[in-house]
Amino acid sequence: MHSLIAVEIVLRDRIPDAGKKPLHQLIKQGAESGILTARQAEYLDDGRKIRNRLVCTATPRTR
Repeated sequence: MHSLIAVEIVLRDRIPDAGKKPLHQLIKQGAESGILTARQAEYLDDGRKIRNRLVCTATPRTR
């Protein structure tokens, strides 16, 4: 997960107007602009999905 955070920081630095875009949009833009290869983008997107599942299952719901 630390690696994914580091890549997100780099993408935010390298992509103009990254602002507060979600990571999946940064990955897509990174691939479209040539910062990432298609394979790298695929792996990062898979990692992002795994991270999201871990966060959703680890966070207790309050109701």
